[in-house]
Amino acid sequence: MEETIGFGKPTADVAEIHLPCINLEKAEIVVDVIIKNPNPVPIPLVNIDYLIESDGRKLISGLIPDAGTIHAHGEETVKILVTLIYDDIKSTYDDIKPGSIIPYRLKIDLIVDVPVFGRLTLPLEKTGEIPIPYKPDIDMEKIHFERFSWEETIAVLHLKLENKNDFDLVLNALDYEVWLSEVSIGSAELEKSAKIDKNGISYIEIPISFRPRISDLLCGT
Repeated sequence: MEETIGFGKPTADVAEIHLPCINLEKAEIVVDVIIKNPNPVPIPLVNIDYLIESDGRKLISGLIPDAGTIHAHGEETVKILVTLIYDDIKSTYDDIKPGSIIPYRLKIDLIVDVPVFGRLTLPLEKTGEIPIPYKPDIDMEKIHFERFSWEETIAVLHLKLENKNDFDLVLNALDYEVWLSEVSIGSAELEKSAKIDKNGISYIEIPISFRPRISDLLCGT
């Protein structure tokens, strides 16, 4: 019958799942879904229902109405953005601890409206794991002064970083500022990233140089 009238059921599949942003507050998940329309007319994507659960417990769910149109004999990639707020998860489930990795199951129902067939539901499902980050402990162990004078002071900050997570961390950015008494005498940014192994300790050295003004030092004493 489908071949006679020229209409068929569309198909869908999850092409990829991205995690473009993970920090201490939230995780953003982007799901790329490919939908193929074999029909000679465009079909509307009426609704997208999604659910993310872990061990049978709902983490987040939502509905995206009027999600677009799939062109005739076409193929479209639909991006579904989901944001997991860690505080919401931890306040609901006490046993989900920061620093752990939890399994998740993603369920998506795509509802399309196809001539002859009417409204159809295209179910999709994927599983994976997502980390719940815990901020690393950062301690300054010492400052090594390579040159100290009234004109310029050059020093190296020795930092100890302890990773309490069950997964590796990469420190991509670190802003730091040095104060003498109540006077800021220098600041800079981390020049290169540093990897911290899971449940491990790493050490990084940060160079810093400054030219203190005598008037500032006198005001700060």
